[in-house]
Amino acid sequence: MQNMEGFLLINLYALLLISFISIIFFSKKRLNQLENKLYGRFLVYSLLMNFSGLLLGFLVVPEYNVPMFIQLLFNKIYLIALLLWINTLTLYTFYVSKKDKTKIDRTIKTFKYFDYINIILALFLPIEITIQNNSAVPSGLVYMYSYSFFCIEFLFQIICVIKNPKNLKNRKFVPIYLLSTLGTAAMVNQIINPDMNYLINPVFIFIAIVMYHTIENPDLKMLNEVYKNKELLEQTYEDKSNFLFEMTQEVREPLYNMQQVCNEIKDEKNINEIKNKITQLNNYVRQLDFTVNDVLNVSTLDVQKVKFIDNRYSLKGLYDDLVSR
Repeated sequence: MQNMEGFLLINLYALLLISFISIIFFSKKRLNQLENKLYGRFLVYSLLMNFSGLLLGFLVVPEYNVPMFIQLLFNKIYLIALLLWINTLTLYTFYVSKKDKTKIDRTIKTFKYFDYINIILALFLPIEITIQNNSAVPSGLVYMYSYSFFCIEFLFQIICVIKNPKNLKNRKFVPIYLLSTLGTAAMVNQIINPDMNYLINPVFIFIAIVMYHTIENPDLKMLNEVYKNKELLEQTYEDKSNFLFEMTQEVREPLYNMQQVCNEIKDEKNINEIKNKITQLNNYVRQLDFTVNDVLNVSTLDVQKVKFIDNRYSLKGLYDDLVSR
């Protein structure tokens, strides 16, 4: 009776938690990414596994006299959910450990075939239920296959993690670490104390909850990118505004000087002075041309065009320009 109360409390609490996480996840708008799809399937299988396991805890109690075919049916439903759960977690692990995530369609199809095979084998492989210490203990070929497949998939997950040392620090592999520690501890405890087999499901649910906080939030990532681009655009706009303001001031100065020189040339009668004024005027024209070219070059940055101007500088012209200033 004490074991039954512990089973009820722990598994009901786990079911409430996974239901709450599922409601939060499926009610939010999110981008259509494979990582989110896999986690959605992971939640569905976790719910099915926890619910069927909880119901199975009542069905196998001998005092309730539940027909054997119903017990066998829900045992198979639980095993199907378990196989789909571990297969989805393995695909997720393979996906997040893969550098090139564009070529994964063939792998997804392979894992789907595993799902179909697991469902068929779980439905048709024989299962037995024996009564030990007033409790029903399931066994048979279907359980041997399920546990073997679970161990093989778990080993494959470990290989995906350790094949690249950088993966060890990746928070996306935290569910695998939890499965290797808490899952192993729960299974060892179940082998030592068969009456405490109700700890497996809560461990799996806990992994699903932790996984919710490790999956990438594409919406948040997209908003961060938008915010960074907004800041960059604002900074670029401000820099260009400042630059154009400075260029405006630099354009006004040579224009004003050119106007002054032109007025002086009108009243000048000395040919040599006129030539000097024209030289000054040419210098102001070159200064203005240089300023205008700077403005044009900045405007081409928006379209990512960079111009290389290969001009020869005249030391005499540069000297005359300095003298005229």
